[in-house]
Amino acid sequence: MKRNVMDEPISARLKELRDTAELCDSSGKMLGYFTPACDDDEFIRTEPPISDKEWERRMVEPASTTAEVLARLLRIKCPL
Repeated sequence: MKRNVMDEPISARLKELRDTAELCDSSGKMLGYFTPACDDDEFIRTEPPISDKEWERRMVEPASTTAEVLARLLRIKCPL
């Protein structure tokens, strides 16, 4: 991937973006997309929404095979 260094005014505007944005020239023609780099400090650390007891149960319970899951879905008439 080619690296382009932005001058400070453009760099400052890009730093303000939190989500993917379209970049356009002054006539409105789209040039491409800009996706901000992720900063690990911005992520909120959370606990799983299940209890420790439930987590342990899931770890010892045998997992279903793909065939078993598909058969269960067909029994309940779930469109695949």
